[in-house]
Amino acid sequence: MATFNLPLIQPYHPVTFKDRGLSLPFTAPLLAGARVRPSSRTRTELILPNPSGGRGVYIVPWASLKEICRPTVHDSILYQRISQLPSLTPASVRLASRDVAAEGLAGAEARDNAAAIVTAEKAERVMTTFLLMLALTEQIQPTGLAISRSVQRTPALEFRTGQVLSGIAPGFGMTNTAMHDELDTIGGLFIGLGVEANTNAARVPRLLVRLRTMRADILAWAARNEEHCETMVADSVANSVELIAAFAAATLRDARGLVGNMPVLLRRWFAERQGINGELSRTDWLLDGWETLCLLWETSQPGGNRRTALLEIAQLIPILPRQVADWVECDISSQATASVCRVVSMQDDWRTGGAAFGLVARNERLRAMSC
Repeated sequence: MATFNLPLIQPYHPVTFKDRGLSLPFTAPLLAGARVRPSSRTRTELILPNPSGGRGVYIVPWASLKEICRPTVHDSILYQRISQLPSLTPASVRLASRDVAAEGLAGAEARDNAAAIVTAEKAERVMTTFLLMLALTEQIQPTGLAISRSVQRTPALEFRTGQVLSGIAPGFGMTNTAMHDELDTIGGLFIGLGVEANTNAARVPRLLVRLRTMRADILAWAARNEEHCETMVADSVANSVELIAAFAAATLRDARGLVGNMPVLLRRWFAERQGINGELSRTDWLLDGWETLCLLWETSQPGGNRRTALLEIAQLIPILPRQVADWVECDISSQATASVCRVVSMQDDWRTGGAAFGLVARNERLRAMSC
């Protein structure tokens, strides 16, 4: 094809979250904002923001990445693990990324953080399964007991929940132990969401609080710096945060609402596991990549590099696929799902050369702070 006949660059706008791909916590600066998605030709492929800061993205296999940048050892091992996953989901990518961090490939702090998260999630899974059991028991044999992690696991309560399991397990052709195992599997899906509607103890509701705090901080910063042109960028970022927080809160509310009728949830679970999995993962898909943006803002200094952090955040805001309209009951304008902005800096060489080493270290510190 002649050069003058090349097609014009088209705005990148994925239809589904699967097309958009999943965020990967790479440490190489030039891989900031990179996403991975399934590929029929190479199993997986990378979606890279245009390195020039302009419109469009690069769709590249890992083997061709060396023509663009030099990944770190951590990044190479991470992508290798991700490409071997049977399915790409926020949960599977998060677990694989944590395993790589636990091996010390992103530094000692990230390794220790990964180990601490694993320990915390084991305890949280036990608690979540207990709360699901409690909800099931109360819905079948109501006594007015509030569903809360503060409820004491007394012998009387254990006997009561055992009776409930004995009553419903045969209806599903299962033993008590097998039914408990199924509840434990469902509990694993609720770990990040939380079961209690009015608490922010779980990972996802905590992230929503951080997003709203970040939005308020950005608007306050913009109000104090009205003379700078970056205030327009601040407004755009704040609007994007408000939108994603509203959508995530809606899907989180829907997911937690399933616990309100545990017998129905169990029947649906045995009839359509994939459907339940999909519903419970919607909030994760929506918030994929946003924790890093929160960390970029939270680690910036109020009197120092907030402008730099804001410009970096603006370039990394995930595009909302049109599929989001199927998940939330509201009309969504085309502007709402468009890319926020592309910021082209005259000093983009900070991502390469000697300056890149400092950013690799910073990205490793962010790994150590992630949930």
